[in-house]
Formats: sequence, structure tokens, C-alpha cells
Amino acid sequence: MSNWLYSKNDDPSNKEANIDEKSWVTQDISNKFPMLEIDSYQGKAFWYRAHLQIESEIEDKAILLPIAFSGLQFYINGNLFYDSSIVNFGEKKVPYQYDKPQLLRITPNYLKRGDNVIALRVSNISLEGGFDGNLVFGNFNKLSYLWITNLIWVFSLTFISIYLFLYYLFYYSYRSKERYILYFSIMNFCMGIWLFTYKGFLFYFTLNSWGYSLFTFFIAPFVLVFLSNFIYSFLDTKQDKIIRGFNILYLLIALVVLIECLVHNGLAFYYRKYLFEPFIQSLMLFLGYLLYITIKAIRQKKPFAWRILIGIAFLNICFYYSVFVFLNIIKSDPILNEGFIIMSLVFATVLAKRFTTTFDQLEDLNLNLEQKVLDRTKQLVVANDELSVTNEHLNKTLSELEIAQKKIIKMEKETTEKQLAGGFAHEMRNALAGAKLVIGKIIPQKENEESLCSKNSTMLKEIFLKIKPLVDPKTMQDIAFLMRDINTNEETIERILGIVSSSTNRGLRVTTEILNYSEVGQVTKGEFIVNMESVIQKILNESQEEFTGYGITFQTDIEKVEILGNDDHFDSIVKNLILNSKDALTDKYTQYTKEKLIKVVCKKEDNFCRIEVTDTGMGIKKEHLHRIFDPFFSTKPSTGIGLGLGYISKLISIYNGKIEVESEPGEGTTFIVRLPLE
Repeated sequence: MSNWLYSKNDDPSNKEANIDEKSWVTQDISNKFPMLEIDSYQGKAFWYRAHLQIESEIEDKAILLPIAFSGLQFYINGNLFYDSSIVNFGEKKVPYQYDKPQLLRITPNYLKRGDNVIALRVSNISLEGGFDGNLVFGNFNKLSYLWITNLIWVFSLTFISIYLFLYYLFYYSYRSKERYILYFSIMNFCMGIWLFTYKGFLFYFTLNSWGYSLFTFFIAPFVLVFLSNFIYSFLDTKQDKIIRGFNILYLLIALVVLIECLVHNGLAFYYRKYLFEPFIQSLMLFLGYLLYITIKAIRQKKPFAWRILIGIAFLNICFYYSVFVFLNIIKSDPILNEGFIIMSLVFATVLAKRFTTTFDQLEDLNLNLEQKVLDRTKQLVVANDELSVTNEHLNKTLSELEIAQKKIIKMEKETTEKQLAGGFAHEMRNALAGAKLVIGKIIPQKENEESLCSKNSTMLKEIFLKIKPLVDPKTMQDIAFLMRDINTNEETIERILGIVSSSTNRGLRVTTEILNYSEVGQVTKGEFIVNMESVIQKILNESQEEFTGYGITFQTDIEKVEILGNDDHFDSIVKNLILNSKDALTDKYTQYTKEKLIKVVCKKEDNFCRIEVTDTGMGIKKEHLHRIFDPFFSTKPSTGIGLGLGYISKLISIYNGKIEVESEPGEGTTFIVRLPLE
């Protein structure tokens, strides 16, 4: 019974079987009216008629009525069969009330074989035909089975939702920090109430229109709000602007329904007329966006995101299937309610799995805790009483205090040593500088200079040549032997003085290192713009001749980098690193089989100046790498006392820089310095 005739004229004769139906309009009772003029008849009664052909027996017939959105008078062959009002409303306006879904048995006295006329007198509340679905006429037993099956199905879905609500609400009382449990619980409550009410079974308890509007139209948006909150909270994802926009939209829709119910005494007329379809259309976008969020969570490897996606996918499938049903593309019943229930059950399995995982983790922790308790008990048994345990803690505390005291003493000692070393180094440097000055007068300091001993030999030779004509051969032979001994002695003296000069230079270098290390704590950052290219190039120019003598080659990759500081400080840093590389390449105890190469790199890297000094020496052993910046530690004791790297490390830290070392034994070493530009 889907094709009906419609008339807007509230004429009592419309119930009669034999009337002229030419002015009546064909209309599907379960769909919306296409006629705009029906607006003017809001609140007034109008009529539907349909012809029912019965060729078989008229006994055991019934009609299945879905929920009616208005008051209803039901006529069969001109006789009043059913009236939804407590009092027959006759010629009055049809009251604004809903009617419950029900199965009505038709006694044989209402029917006849052949053509039967069904007439309905209803009111117009929402511009719809007045029913959620089609009226079904047929055998009483078959319709009873259909009715009971539908009843059990709806109550089962409602029971599942309410059960999930109560169960997880109870569970939330024990795990109140996990908000997604509360969101899931409230979502199921809203869904259960909506399922039960939307199908009209609420009217078996009350015919109040307030209850239907609030529990159907008002509560439906909250299902979606709590659904989105559950997913975002469970996936531990911050809500974005889009989902917040959806939530605000649905809360506004709920507010509109509430306001309209207050104005229209529990009826949601304008909501159903103007907002219901946009609400359903927004649901397409909403569910699609939830799919996107869950897929994004899977890419981010969020726990259980795959299972959440399955639940949302089921809801999307059921939703679009129901849309095709509403569009009459698929001839079936909508399954949107079932989609929500399937989604909830999938989410319930997700929560159960998560709880099981958490429980397993807690069980493991409990087992570990029990083992720890057993171990602790054994310790207490061995200790015999609590006093020994307390004594042990006291001894431990005293030990820590003793260690701390030793550290303080060590720090004070180091400070004193630095002061003494500084004073000693200062005096020693003055003394060695004087000795070097005196030695410099005797032995040459440059290649083109002649030593004092050489000058004496030259003068003696000149004297020998002048007196040779004046002296007899025998005397001349004695003088020649004497001059040979003098030359031998002078060569010995010159060699000894060379050793003294080398030792003096080494002593000066050591005292300079000690003095620099003792004064590094008093150094402050410079505030001048320094061109690192110039600083490094100057050092290389000064070292080129000396390093070439050792067979060392320089390779450079230097850019102009300006940095705020003191050029003396940066000169010390680079010079120490280059000298350190030279020492690695001139170790007299090492046989070098590859090219002696020092590579110097200076580049701008982000907001830092990056300096690299690499040598092709024998590298540093791994067990020494963590100690090379400690004072007085050296891998080459013959070339220094191990203060150079410690000094520049502290100097670099003053500029908030960093120094790193990379080394492989047998391959060489690279020192990397990063200094902030400002």
C-alpha cells in the first residue's frame, strides 16, 4: 500500500467508499509532499485514500502501522476503524501528537471481497505524509511474525547500546583518566535512546511529543559529537579545526531543536522542514572525514588504528546503503541503526583488546613486583632486622658525603695547582726566554745565519793562511793539528748548544701551555668581528716552511666567515689543532707509509662557524677518545704534557661552542669545532 490519493479538503464525506476522486492527487504516503501550497494547511486535517482489492478470504487480516507523526483517524469502507485520540476529535483540528507503531487486527465486518476503500484523516506537522515507512496490509499471522521480529530486533539493538553504556560507565569509574571510555559510554547511551525512540516505541509509555522530539532529534547530534570525541581521544590526537567545526554545528542543531520544542510545545516542525536534510548531508562529510583521520592514524602507527578504521568503515557502508534505500535505488529497509551498532561492537572489541594488553602488562609488572618482593625479603632475612638496613643506608649516605667532600677537595686542589702552575710557568718562561736569547747569540736562528763557532773557525783559517809563509813546515804541521782539534771541539759545542736550544724551545712551549691553562678561567669572550679566513691563513703561512721540512702537505677548503670574538682566542684554537696534527704525523716511533696530509676546512653552517682539522696519522685508540680533553693526558708524551686540547676545549666552551673528535686507529683523526657566529 504505497500509492495513495491525497486531498487537502477536510470533508467528512471523504471517508465514504463511493465518492468522486477526480480532484484527488496521487501521493506516496511515506514521502514528502511536492506541493508548496500545503504550507497553508499546517495544523489542519487532510485526507488520504487507497483502494485495496481482496479476492480471497477476509478473515485473519491485519494492518501494520509504522510510527505516525500526527493524530490519526482510520476508516475502512466508510467505518471508523481506529482513532489515535483518546476522544474522537470529529470536526476539530487534528491534535499535535504522535502515534505509536502497532499491529491492528481487522475483523471481517470491516472488509468485503472485491474493492475496499481505506481512508485516513491526519494532520500535517512536518510536511510529510505522517508515517515513517509504508502501511502494510496482509495476513494476521504473517504480519504478527514480522511485527514481533522487528520488535525483538529493535529491543536487542537498544539493549546492546544500553548495556555498553552501563558497562563502560562502570569501567570508567575505575579508570577516570581515560576519557575515551566516558565518550564511548555516553555515545552508546545516546544511540540506544535514539534507536528506541526513533522507531516510536517510546509511545507505548507516553504519547508526549516532548519525549519524542528530545530523544530523537535533540539527542541524535550528540551521538556524532561523542563519536568524534571518542576517536580523537582514543587515538591520542588533538582535535583540528574541521572536527571542532562539525561538533559546533551539531551542538547548534541540538540547540535549535530544543528552542523549537519550547516554542511549539515539543514539536520540531521547522527542524524537520529545513535542517533535517542538511544534517543528513553533513553526515556524509563527517563520516568521510573520520575515515581520513583513522587512515592518517594508521600511517602514524597509532595503536589499534586499524580496528577503529574497520568500525568507521562499517558505519559508512551502512549509511550509504541506507541513503540508496531512501532514494529508492535499493528496495529494502535502511540499516543505519545496524551500522551504528556494528561500529560500537567493533569499538568494544578494540577497547577489550586494549584493556587485555594493559592487563597483561600489569600482570607482568605484578610478577616482577612479586619477584622484587621475594628478593627484598631475602635481603631483609640476610640483614636480619630493619636496623641493619637503616645502618646500610646511613653508611651509603656517609659514603656519598665522603665522595662529595673529596670532589670539593679535588676542586680546591685543582684551583691551587692552577695558581701555582701559573706562577711557576710565568717565572720559568721568563728564565727560559733569557736562555733562548743567549743561545740565539751563539747558534743561528735562521738558515742563512752563521753560528759563532763557525765564525771562529773562519777567523782561525784566515790567521793560519796569513802566518803560513812565515812559519817553518814542522811548526805549521803542529798548528794544523791544533786547529783540527779546535774545529772538532767547536762542532761538538755547536751540537750540544743545538740540543740545549731545542730543549729550551720545548720548555717554553710547555710553560706557555701551563700558563694558558691556568689563565683560561679568567678569559672572557671578545666582542670584535674576526675574519676566520684571515686567522687560519696566517697560521698556515707561518707554519708552511716548518711543516714542509717534515714532509707535511696542507690541503685547505676555507671560506670567509666572520665571527664575533677575539682573534687571539681563535688563533690559539686553530694553532693547537694544527700542531696536534703535526705531532701525530712526526712521531719518531711510527713508520708512515702514506702521504702526510693535514686538511683544514672552515665553512659557515647555519648560525655556526664549522672548523675541521684532519690528519692522516695513526689515529687515536678508542679507549683514549673520552680522555683526550682531560688536563695532563697525552697520547704522545714526548711532544707535550697534554694541556693543549684541554685548554682549547675550555676556550671553546667560553664561546658556547662545541668540539668533537672522530678517529679510527690507523686511518687518522678529525677534530670538528662549531663556534656560534654571535
